Amino acid sequence: MEMNPLTKHGFIPIVFIVISFLVYLSTLCPTVYLGDSGELTAAAFSLGIPHNSGYPLYAILGKLFCLIPTGNIGFRMNLMSAFFASLTVWIVYSLILRITSSKISAFAGAFFMAFTPVFWFQTVSAEVYTLHTFFVALLTRLLWWWDEKRTFSILALFVFITGVSFGNHMQTVMLAPAVLFIILSGDRKAILNVRHFLALSLFFVLALSIYLYLPIRTGAGAAIHWGDPDSLDRFLGHVSGRSHRAGYVFNKRPIEYLLRTKEALFFVVSQFGVMLLFSAWGWLRLVSRRWQIFFVLVIVFDFIYTVFLNTIS
Repeated sequence: MEMNPLTKHGFIPIVFIVISFLVYLSTLCPTVYLGDSGELTAAAFSLGIPHNSGYPLYAILGKLFCLIPTGNIGFRMNLMSAFFASLTVWIVYSLILRITSSKISAFAGAFFMAFTPVFWFQTVSAEVYTLHTFFVALLTRLLWWWDEKRTFSILALFVFITGVSFGNHMQTVMLAPAVLFIILSGDRKAILNVRHFLALSLFFVLALSIYLYLPIRTGAGAAIHWGDPDSLDRFLGHVSGRSHRAGYVFNKRPIEYLLRTKEALFFVVSQFGVMLLFSAWGWLRLVSRRWQIFFVLVIVFDFIYTVFLNTIS
């Protein structure tokens, strides 16, 4: 029987998880941090509803971390960020190893990502981003696995996990063009077959049902209930971010978007530096042209989100 591709590489991934987690733990904020950290911590502790889009998965998982008998509640929620960051490092190692068959490349790539300043910074306090990177890495790994095997069960698992990922962050939608390209160019019948499409839709909707948490907890009188999403209109407004995105989405002058583009490019270069050259070299050495296109689409649409759809560049 073939082992799960995420668990068959033995000792090295375990070392990665332990070392990265210990480093993150040593730099962890000991209490509630700045920004959204306080709101997210309070929402998780009270099983409440934070700002748009509600982040139901984050709140539920956060509540579990709040039950860990160590430190204060703020520290426990910060611990959650470090935990999912370490899992992200493990999956990235697995993905690079599968693509390159090189343990050195996998180690170098995962190690560099683990301690890139922007990633490391997200591990020290309560935020939704390391959980999001965990899902992005996991979905990419599952999609690669499906492309190797082309089985419906793997695709169904991928679709379900995609829906669960939406329960943490709506930016998951920016993966859609790249994902659809891989599936349609690999085996279009996998989703265009009517029975497959209906079954996959069912898995996706089932995973999305986690958003029922919002009206349920509002009706239960949660201490934090941002947006009061217990009616259909308020629910849709909260999940879509309608109440605040109207203030900055596609309403700036062209020069402002050019400045945001410049800022985003400078930020990427300042964070990754010479590793961008190694990344480009690895991309060029990809055997599959389809997967080259996949990674380009991921970067392009994430960049579009950063420049045009996010509050800050």
